[in-house]
Amino acid sequence: MKNIAISLLAMALVACGSDESTKAVQQEWTALDAATRGPSAWVFVHLNVPEEQGGMDSYYYFARISSPIYERIRRNELERGFITLQDVRYWNNDDRIQAYRDAADSGELVFRIEDIRMITLLRKEPRVGDDYDQHEERQRKPEPTAEIEKDLEAEAPENESARVTPAKPVG
Repeated sequence: MKNIAISLLAMALVACGSDESTKAVQQEWTALDAATRGPSAWVFVHLNVPEEQGGMDSYYYFARISSPIYERIRRNELERGFITLQDVRYWNNDDRIQAYRDAADSGELVFRIEDIRMITLLRKEPRVGDDYDQHEERQRKPEPTAEIEKDLEAEAPENESARVTPAKPVG
């Protein structure tokens, strides 16, 4: 029922608006739709959010986001809408990764896509308690399953793709 109401609202806004507002509504609808489906990916994101007094606040977070949204942002197909950051983590004052989630916060944050200045896909989940050097080393070091996958692909016949069961994440 909720999806039907959102769809009707989006169609009404599209019917009443100009081409530019139609595109904006379609992008926001696409972002909303993509956020509710598919797998997630770990990213590092830099956001610049305008302040009410006219300044700018910068935020730097590690978080899980919807993979379809990440791909659309990466291909410049999505410039508007909202993005939900899940399992948010950040660098604390001791240069250690800390979870945003605590007794008061759920660990989820929502930002406007147009506030994103930089977004980087991470190879591995950032571990709470890691310092900067440990995190960077974990991102550079290839996973053992990646090497196995390469070997199997090299051995597989051309018309047959390699099948690999991924290892369970550590953490």
